[in-house]
Amino acid sequence: PFWAYVTHGGTNQLSVFDLNTVAPFTQIASVTVGVNPRGVAVANGLRRAYVVNSGGSTISVLDITTMSLVSSITITNLFQMSEIVLSKDEQFFWVGGQDGPSIDGIVYKVSTATQTPGESILVGGINGTVFDLAFQDGAVPAVYATHPNNSVLAQIRYGAGLAAPNTGKTEIVLSGVKWVDVAPDGSRVYASTRPAPTSRSRWKNSS
Repeated sequence: PFWAYVTHGGTNQLSVFDLNTVAPFTQIASVTVGVNPRGVAVANGLRRAYVVNSGGSTISVLDITTMSLVSSITITNLFQMSEIVLSKDEQFFWVGGQDGPSIDGIVYKVSTATQTPGESILVGGINGTVFDLAFQDGAVPAVYATHPNNSVLAQIRYGAGLAAPNTGKTEIVLSGVKWVDVAPDGSRVYASTRPAPTSRSRWKNSS
């Protein structure tokens, strides 16, 4: 089946819709998560969905078989979380936001096995937050992050493997950048200045 996961910031809900039904699609679940949920990452192999809550420093973890909340991950001093991206092997995910002490943009890497925040890296400079993230698989995996306030697009490289610390960061100035995505084959990175939508969604083959 194909399902869509849609967050609702006003009601702190995650709704799940069956895309195999005729529009308007059938809602198959609604789960209360944290305050002002935004981005969603779905790990089909782990049967988990991860929801970042921009109104706090938490990530809600759901079992997508039972559609129930199973745990919550807290990242102290990470605020204004907007997006989350999962590695292809589902071993790690990255979340972006604003670092409390420095008010710089920041990205954290989290292990899905331990649900423990690992390394963090400052991105984009002061007075703003990381808005969007994308993962690039390949011989040298990378995570891309946008910092709209300072018009920065950052590349965080993992040449020694995802389990190791990052091997470097490159930032470029791209006026008005907000969104970033990577082609399915990893050959291209796309950045956009499109306005933000009122809701965020992800769809996955949930077989």
